[in-house]
Amino acid sequence: MKTLPIRALTLAAAMTIAGAGFAESPDLATLSECSDRAWAEGIAAWADYAFDRHVTRRSLDNKGKETFRQEMRFRLTPKGGAFDERLVEIDGRQPTAKEVAEHRDKARFSKHYQQAEELELDNPLGENLALLPLLREQDYRITGEGEVDGVPCTRVEFDARSETGRGSVREQMLRAVKGSGCFSADGCHLLVFDMETVRPLKESPLKLERLHLSFAGQPVEHGWLLESVEVDSDFSVLGKSFRKLNSYAYSNFRHQP
Repeated sequence: MKTLPIRALTLAAAMTIAGAGFAESPDLATLSECSDRAWAEGIAAWADYAFDRHVTRRSLDNKGKETFRQEMRFRLTPKGGAFDERLVEIDGRQPTAKEVAEHRDKARFSKHYQQAEELELDNPLGENLALLPLLREQDYRITGEGEVDGVPCTRVEFDARSETGRGSVREQMLRAVKGSGCFSADGCHLLVFDMETVRPLKESPLKLERLHLSFAGQPVEHGWLLESVEVDSDFSVLGKSFRKLNSYAYSNFRHQP
């Protein structure tokens, strides 16, 4: 079975191929080539827009009680191959000048954007994971056609591997994830994608019980850009359980002249 190197399954999952489409259902190689071209153009497209980024971070204890919550809204503007990231609201209030400067210096979105070919995923096991190479190594299959919000699409899936074993976090993740996605029939735009673990990952004294990621795209003036990313994880430390839910929403895109 061929492997589909879907470069679109990343933080900057922006798909845009002007005029690209399928007269009939594509095979895996055709979809792979189309999504690769879309990925390259989509990454570049982000630099043409100012937009808002809404971040919500939550932590829950093993009883489901919320122990931490933070909400932040940023206004991003293209600047020299990266973005000026201005914090405009934090936990329902106006940020202080110190907070604005602190988050501008952190430039979290810019760092992800500049590393979009890898997409490093922080996880509770303490090892950063390059998500994109991991996804490229999965065995995809086309499962049919459908619609997402009225947009015709081609569906793809991959299954978790049957073999288990310890190894590094990356090796465990490589074997323990399954996923699915939908690409628009006109242009290979990424409409939705979901990935989740089917078994725990261990790195003593930590254990990642479950990880679920989801992406969704949205149409903008000159293509498709990211609408949302959701990361939901359960993990334990020496038997004590925790849950983290992080969400990232992108809106109010303004094309820059």
